[in-house]
Amino acid sequence: MYFEKTTFAGAIQPFNVNPSFQIMSGLPENALRFPTCKRVEAWNGYHCMNENLAILTFESLDEDKLTRILSPITITGLNNSAQNTINTFMDHGWDGFYTSMKRLSRFTTIIEGGSGNVYDINYKSTPPKKQKFTIRSNTTSAVIRIKYTKAGAYIIKDVNGNQINANGWDNTI
Repeated sequence: MYFEKTTFAGAIQPFNVNPSFQIMSGLPENALRFPTCKRVEAWNGYHCMNENLAILTFESLDEDKLTRILSPITITGLNNSAQNTINTFMDHGWDGFYTSMKRLSRFTTIIEGGSGNVYDINYKSTPPKKQKFTIRSNTTSAVIRIKYTKAGAYIIKDVNGNQINANGWDNTI
């Protein structure tokens, strides 16, 4: 959760009055990857000072997106200590007394963007043919790489359906 231009009022002031900060859940596996995050026991969470933190959300747009299990998926940072293994969201549909066995193949993780930050997404299954990626941040970006099991030509499009031209090949990554 990102807070920007925050103001404080009242007699009790927070321990850090910086107007821009992030709050992250209390799972050490997530927060300890980022050196600016400090544990706050009373919150069962972390206070972070890093404008490059972003939420990466990606999902399958294939026809079988509600029935095919893609997880677990591992996201690994190539130039930082980030590694996160994630699963599909819970099935909340019901058919009488039983779950519907349908769940959207959507995944969310926290990444640290910034110049040169590269993340590999490794599927334990075959990656979807059609996917949508969103990085929720106003201040940062990152390179996302996916290893496809079949060679082929892939087209990247923006949210408006416009094709994004390929970058030149970078052998240093």
